[in-house]
Amino acid sequence: MKQRNLTRITVFLCMLLLIFATASGAYAETYYFECRDGRISIYRESGWDSWQIAEVDKAESSGNPFEHIMTAAESGSIDPLMFDIYFSDAAALDGDYVYFYGDENDALDYYDKYGKNALVQLYAEQIASADPDAQITYGTPVFTEYQWNSFLKTDVVMTADLDGDGHQESRADTVFLTASMTSDANFVINEVLVFHNGYGLQLTQDKQDTAAEIVDEFSEYGYGDDMTGDNSGDAVYYADGISDGAIGAMAIFTVAIVLIIAAAVVAVILRRRKMNGGSAGTQFRMPGSSGTSGMHAAQSSAKRRDRKLRDLHDAHRDHIDRSSRAAGAAGERRARQSSSAGAVMQQAVSSDEQRYLDSLKTLYKSGLLTRAEMNEMIERHQVQNMRRRGGRP
Repeated sequence: MKQRNLTRITVFLCMLLLIFATASGAYAETYYFECRDGRISIYRESGWDSWQIAEVDKAESSGNPFEHIMTAAESGSIDPLMFDIYFSDAAALDGDYVYFYGDENDALDYYDKYGKNALVQLYAEQIASADPDAQITYGTPVFTEYQWNSFLKTDVVMTADLDGDGHQESRADTVFLTASMTSDANFVINEVLVFHNGYGLQLTQDKQDTAAEIVDEFSEYGYGDDMTGDNSGDAVYYADGISDGAIGAMAIFTVAIVLIIAAAVVAVILRRRKMNGGSAGTQFRMPGSSGTSGMHAAQSSAKRRDRKLRDLHDAHRDHIDRSSRAAGAAGERRARQSSSAGAVMQQAVSSDEQRYLDSLKTLYKSGLLTRAEMNEMIERHQVQNMRRRGGRP
């Protein structure tokens, strides 16, 4: 029984681990989107099922000052939110090290040295190259700090032939700009996230909230090294975050450790109970078996009662047999003695019978015997005694 219970527990724990591993994989696929072999990722709490999202082949940006990383757009919306991610690099000025998380002054200093030029290059390549008459206005950058990331946020408003039909259209982009350094600190990596709604004006508040959620969960894990090759191997790269694959692996590892500990605890409990004799009251039961505990308790109580009765009856029967044999031997040796010896024997037997009756009454009072069972035992005892003495029931 214990071995069967242990097998069930093991199967249950394995199934739980398998379910969790599957769920972790589904979690990663649903809520995270990764680009460039996991070096760049974005996350959204409600997932990307309602989005058209794709990584852009780096070959498409060959020869351009910016590398187009990915593009995305909401599906099934009259006023869909769209966004693109672009990366570029610039040689770091002597002594410069760009890191403006939580520091507005450093962020604005970066914008003056690198950021503004990066935006001009991007829109010159994307817009002005297609329409030389395009008018592009760059807003004042505002330092914006989220839970995980810090950005410079600005608006870029343009009037240009955006769809190639020969007529100019207007569009307002909401741009989030951040930066990182390569491992050997020779290059600044400009990281630009551009949000817009096609050919509309400013984003509505709910679109702004969605954009803020996306940029706060944006992560880059050293892709600048791949772009520039600026990693001698001596520098140690520490990612700003943890990829979804690593999160899933750590979560599975953590749950596996918990399940192993739980299985070990169960095994120790079963082993100790086996060493203690494995009585009915200490058997391990799987959840859901509590409904049978009353039946087991009743069966255990009945077994204890029957065993006690058998022991009592056997002990009394042995005593009676010994007394009868002793009395018979004494009668043969003293056949001619007075009948007082027989009276003594009878008195001894009666005393034994009284003790037996008292014992039955004690069992009755303690609830181990019913009245009917007690009477049956008394009657059976009297019949056996009469047969031993040569009489009839």
